[in-house]
Amino acid sequence: MFVIDVIPLSRTAPSGLLSYRSRVLLPQGSIVHIMLRKKATQGIVVACVPVQEAKSMLKRANFVLRASEPALAGAIPESVMSAVREVSEYHAASLGSVLATLFGEQVKSDVPLVFPKMERAVGGFKELRFEQSVTDRVESYRSLIEASIAAKRAVLLVVPTLAEVEFWKHAFAKHKPLVLSGAVSGFKRKQVLELALDATGLVIATPSFSWSPISSLDAIIIDRVSAGTYTLPKRPYINIASALRALASARELTIAYGDYPLPLEYRADPAAPLEFPLTIPTIVHDARKAVDETDTAKIEANEGPWRALPAEVLASIRSELSEGGHVVVLASRAGYAPAVGCRDCGQAVVDERGMQLSFTQAGGKRLLRSSDGKTVIDAKIVCARCGSWNLLPLGVGMERVAEELAAEFPETAIIQAPTESLRTKSMVIKTLEDSEKPGTILVGTESLLPWLLLRTLKHGTTPLAVIASADSLLALPFWRSRERFVRLAYFFAGLSQKLIVVTRKPEDTAVEAIRDSAHTTFFNEEASLRKILTYPPYGTLIVLHAEASPEAIDTLQMLVVQALGDTSYSVLPDRAVTGRVLRRTTVRTLPEDAWPDSELSNRLQQLPPNVRLAIDPESLW
Repeated sequence: MFVIDVIPLSRTAPSGLLSYRSRVLLPQGSIVHIMLRKKATQGIVVACVPVQEAKSMLKRANFVLRASEPALAGAIPESVMSAVREVSEYHAASLGSVLATLFGEQVKSDVPLVFPKMERAVGGFKELRFEQSVTDRVESYRSLIEASIAAKRAVLLVVPTLAEVEFWKHAFAKHKPLVLSGAVSGFKRKQVLELALDATGLVIATPSFSWSPISSLDAIIIDRVSAGTYTLPKRPYINIASALRALASARELTIAYGDYPLPLEYRADPAAPLEFPLTIPTIVHDARKAVDETDTAKIEANEGPWRALPAEVLASIRSELSEGGHVVVLASRAGYAPAVGCRDCGQAVVDERGMQLSFTQAGGKRLLRSSDGKTVIDAKIVCARCGSWNLLPLGVGMERVAEELAAEFPETAIIQAPTESLRTKSMVIKTLEDSEKPGTILVGTESLLPWLLLRTLKHGTTPLAVIASADSLLALPFWRSRERFVRLAYFFAGLSQKLIVVTRKPEDTAVEAIRDSAHTTFFNEEASLRKILTYPPYGTLIVLHAEASPEAIDTLQMLVVQALGDTSYSVLPDRAVTGRVLRRTTVRTLPEDAWPDSELSNRLQQLPPNVRLAIDPESLW
């Protein structure tokens, strides 16, 4: 007699594993019929142990095993299960949580998990890299897709957002792609998941649907592989790009990565210059005031207030508008200023959780707001460190850019597109339709860019694009912020006929890489810094966030240190999550090819749920 742990494939099932009796040994990945609330459903076996080994657990349990005998209904192929085990070890997550996450859409849709014979690709496992602008990637992908369709096999194109689903669906409309995304609901979702199993053409999917079973899969394309949405937002925080590589390797498929430029860990040579440089005019404008100490008149002339958009940039915008064109201006984030600091002591203004507050205006009120919106307070406060009232908004937010544009162009329609206005397709369509009219200015943040892809496909590129806050983007609290900045600028440039970048750091090699994309200094410098720090691609970052009360945080930290073993690590300053909960972050770097480590992975899996683990996250915080 055995005890099996099962993941129920039902959206009404409780979270976690259910335990049943079995007369036969069922290997991991077996698919069984189980009874759940007097109703038959499917489940995936994640563990099977003899009753003798489970006796102590059964004695302590507050439940009694059902008398029903689970009936074997199939099995997940060993190639897929080996990939699941690899993903589990890499992310230091339990096998059950990984299975539940990767096949979560089948669970939520009550779709039976079926695995007929998984066909292997003819050419075996290989990796391709497409480091090109989005328009060039369309043609590169087309060749790969059409070759697979000719062989009557399927290609999976994974894209990070619903906006990009729309773009790629239109780009490959003649191939009549099958779309798997959260925009498909109800019976239709169940239907497309079932159709994907036997698909022999193009399948477009968002990250959470990317592991949907496809029997005749030939190739996987991961577009914009750098996007943050490839890391799933809930525990176990799986990086889908990494998980799909494991799947492609196990099933001997072709996997292709597309971006411009690719993240350093996906480039064949991290320090190499771009093979396909930008071709559109790119102007970097130095926003610092020119000061000539020999000319008193010039010094006095430069005493005026600093502006987010200098006069020369405004002149370029005016010229474009006069010719009936339209302009898109990008700010680093919503609000008036991304940060607020104390002029007297230099302390950044944060909430009780340690989250930086931005300055914004709404309904005639001046407010301070956290990025997640959980903290919104009146701006009439004093510095928590020195008590000074002399607080200064820092950086350039979307509202400030729009305010300056409205003052300069009072007769021009200025459309703001904050993230909240881009939550539904109908809202986006309305915003984009208004901004397509001649003589309009669209102001948004980087969340706007994927939606501009679709507008580009229908109406052509934007005549003039402006990045108003390059310095704020470079200062984002990400260890790869400079690489992200270069990629965002290239993305924006690919949707435009002309790009202007406003910065006070024109000498930064990241800015030089935008002015001249054939420039090699940025990639050399970034690769050298990563190598010194043992950051990807020259190492692996293991980041653990322990959250507990001030009294319990040290005890919890001891468990983290024990799990890491006899290794060096860094501990970041505690941050308040709430009034009674602190977060302590521990960072461990491992040299290249040292991860995954099965023993370390197993120890990290045993940590309590109030320790959050991330592998190579964007931010250490």
